[in-house]
Amino acid sequence: MRRVWEITYGPQVRVRVIVVSSYPRATRVREEMENGHPFDQLAVNWSVDPSRDRGGLLDPLSTVDPAYPAALREALDELSPGESTNPILLGDRYVIAKLEERLPPQLVPFDSVQEDLARRTRIAQE
Repeated sequence: MRRVWEITYGPQVRVRVIVVSSYPRATRVREEMENGHPFDQLAVNWSVDPSRDRGGLLDPLSTVDPAYPAALREALDELSPGESTNPILLGDRYVIAKLEERLPPQLVPFDSVQEDLARRTRIAQE
């Protein structure tokens, strides 16, 4: 329950991603980034992820949420806003992520949402 609370109300990050199908494509995207091309435009042009239509922008996520691959979460923990990762192999795809911003935790006491979290956790398990 505490983990669900931390994922839901704890610190989060706003991230853009570019997902490509091969390492050569990933290195080409990195080269274009280094040459000054905007990340969001590169996402529209190169990414195979559904977020491409939003310039690769994902909904805010928690770096402790196991729904996201550990390699991506760990890489995001190392970044400062504006920085991006090197290509990360995730399954059969490569992802390059750019940290847009770190969002502070919401000031929601655990006790005030414990019952709701328990209900949502039960529903998810069912």
